[in-house]
Formats: sequence, C-alpha cells, structure tokens
Amino acid sequence: MQTSEKIFNSLFYMGLTRDQYQRVSDVIGEDNRRIAVSGGFCASLFWIFSLIMSFSSDAYLACRIVYVVALLLSIATIIVSLFMVKKMPWLLNPTIGVLLMSVLGAGIGIAFCQPDVRTASMIAFVIITPTCFIKNSITDFLMLFITIIVYAVFGVNIIEPDIYSWGLVNLIIFSLAGILIGHAINKERSERFIYEESAKELAEKQARYANHDEMTGLRNRRAYDTKLKALAMNLPEHLSVVILDINGLKNVNDTLGHEAGDELIVAAAKCIASAFWGIESLYRTGGDEFCVISEESSDETLRRIEEMKKLMSNYKGEIITDISISYGYATNQDMKDIKSIVIQADKNMYAYKRDYYAQKDNDRRNLL
Repeated sequence: MQTSEKIFNSLFYMGLTRDQYQRVSDVIGEDNRRIAVSGGFCASLFWIFSLIMSFSSDAYLACRIVYVVALLLSIATIIVSLFMVKKMPWLLNPTIGVLLMSVLGAGIGIAFCQPDVRTASMIAFVIITPTCFIKNSITDFLMLFITIIVYAVFGVNIIEPDIYSWGLVNLIIFSLAGILIGHAINKERSERFIYEESAKELAEKQARYANHDEMTGLRNRRAYDTKLKALAMNLPEHLSVVILDINGLKNVNDTLGHEAGDELIVAAAKCIASAFWGIESLYRTGGDEFCVISEESSDETLRRIEEMKKLMSNYKGEIITDISISYGYATNQDMKDIKSIVIQADKNMYAYKRDYYAQKDNDRRNLL
C-alpha cells in the first residue's frame, strides 16, 4: 500500500481500507447509535444538574441559557437516536454532530459566560468527545478546529487576557491530544469490528459447508440425517417425502466426461430447487440422489413435481441438453413414522426407475 493511500485511509477510514470499512459500516453505525443514546442521556443529566446548580448559586446564573440549550439538544439526540435513526440511517451522522457540537459549544459558552472559572469543563469535554464515537480523524479535526476558531475570535473581547491565553493554549493542546487519542481508539475499535465480522463470516461459512453441498448449494447428507432424527421425534400433520435420482449419470460421465456429469448434477439441483421454491428441506443425499421433505399437501407436492418435469424438459445447457430424473414420493397419510415414509418413497422411486429403463430398452429395440 502506498504512503498516500495509508494517509488517506488513516484520515477517512480510521486506518482501514475502504472495503474493510464498508464491511463493518453497519456495525459501526449501530454502535454509534447506541453511544449517541447513552451519550445524550449522560449529557442531559449533566446539564440538568448544572441547571439546578444555576438556581442555587449566583456563580452559575450567567450560564443558565447555555445549560438549557445544551439540555434541549441532548434530549433531541436521544429521541432521534432511539426512534428515527433506525428508519432513516442518514440521520445518524448529523445527530452525532449536533451532540458533539452542543457539548463543545456549551464548553465555549461556559467559558464566555463564566470566564473566571476558566475553561476546565470545556477542555475536559474536548478530550473526551473525540473518543466516544467511531468516526474519521478529518471530522474530529474540523469540529475541534471550528471550536478553536470560535473561541479565539469571539473570546478575545469577552474573556480576561490571562485567562483567554491560558484557555486557548490548553484548548489547542487538548484538541490535538483528543484527535490523536480518538484516532488510536477508533482504529482499535474498527479493527476489532473487522476481526469480529471476519470471525462471524468464517463461522457462517463453516456452518454452511457443514450442512450444505458445495456443488449444488442444497443441504447435504448430514443435514438430511439431522432432519430425519427431528422428524422421528415430532412428525407434522402434513408431510410429503420425495426421493429423486438422476437417470444416466454414469453414462454421461463415461461418454461425455465428468465436466458434463457435474453440469447434469447442478442442472438437476436447479430444476428441483426452482420447482420446490420456498421449501428449505432440499437435500443432495448422494452423488446423483436428492430428497425433498415438505409439509405441504399431497396435491401440492404432485403439482411441484409436474413443474420440475417442465423445467427439465426445457433445459438446455452447454454440454447437457437432456435431464431425466426418477422420483418417488410418499406421505404420512398412511404411514405415521418418518422411516416408513422414506422407505416407501424410495421404493416408489426405484419402481419409476425400472419403468424408465424398461421403456428406454423397448424404444431401443424398436429402433432396431
């Protein structure tokens, strides 16, 4: 990675690459939303306490308007973050900006209204606020730069010279420290999110590969066995089992090659998946064997089988131009345990296959 790219990523993506940032942008957004709620709540408590103090001590009287405005903005932040940001995500960054600027602005307001107290409150907020939210360093820099400019331009005629100089120097020092600390913390938090997201994706892939067939995308034999065990414990009111077996796969492999055989398997799986769309329990149980377990009625199962036949008859692939599948189905209308249903469906499938090859053999003889 070039130096210029590293600098750009550090300024705009907390040291991550753009792709990495986009991967965790939703996670970062939700984290910032929660912080906005808790931050707004904490700020509201602080301003309420300060407002109460302004009624009990004349020393805080001049800052009352600052406390009221800051309190209203903090409450607004809580309301927007809780009830509006999830529906309108674009509101999050402006809401965070309002909260941070209200805190920084209130710090300056206190310094202006109460210059003898110096700028302790403002400086504390300046160093804390950049570390609260995950955001790029450019945003922190611009916000603190604006804060310094406002203080420097307007404070010179309001605050006593010695206090003004002391406050300005400390404001600059603590602002820079806040940017550096905020950048380091945000980078670490972003990298943690990347790690957690990668770990989550890996776990999902492992779970998927553990229960799904890589070639077809259907569930595999392991998932099929797990499903049968579950059905053995609790059989639904309506259940149909369809056992399917590709006809002629060995011949395709022997005559056209395994690439053609793979195409046939994938094509058959697509036809099955399309015909039985909406049913999750679709399995590749062997090299050329499939199973569908449906809680639909027998009539609906037959309709889907007819749809599968239409899809197979219309299929035209790169190598394969014909798909034939033997099938057999059984329901729980006559049998009350899953093992018996599967056995009957399997028997019906083999009966279909025998008829298929018998008819094919007759056709071949007729041609002779």
